[in-house]
Amino acid sequence: MNERFKTDLLLYKRNIQDDNKMTIKDLNDELSQLKGKMKYVYEKDTEIKELKSEIIELKKIIELYADYKNKLQSIIRRVKQMEKERDDLQLENNRLKSIISKLNKQSEEGNIEEDRIKQIIIKYMLEKEKKKMEDKLETADIDMENIEDLLDKII
Repeated sequence: MNERFKTDLLLYKRNIQDDNKMTIKDLNDELSQLKGKMKYVYEKDTEIKELKSEIIELKKIIELYADYKNKLQSIIRRVKQMEKERDDLQLENNRLKSIISKLNKQSEEGNIEEDRIKQIIIKYMLEKEKKKMEDKLETADIDMENIEDLLDKII
């Protein structure tokens, strides 16, 4: 019986060693899998850092484009304002040409004298200046503190 006990003990030890070897092999396989997963995590961390950096750069570009957009809109408004002023000046020029031609015609007919022509032109110019001042007053903020500056700008 002693012999049988020794054999069983040897078999048991061999089974334990086989189990330990199998456990070590399984643990090594699991370790390899975890290393692969950690490599994937490190790669993704690197990719995330690069994407965050790219986001920061893109935000700066967006801000720059927003500034350019605002400047462009300001320029477009200014161009439209200048076009309106040009049209107004063209209308005024046409009116003045009409007045001059009428005055020349009347002068040739002897119906009007030179002082009368000057008075009509002065009257027209005064009305024009009055309208400009009224337009400026409509858009100006008037208070007691800035009234002198406002008068300087208008006049």
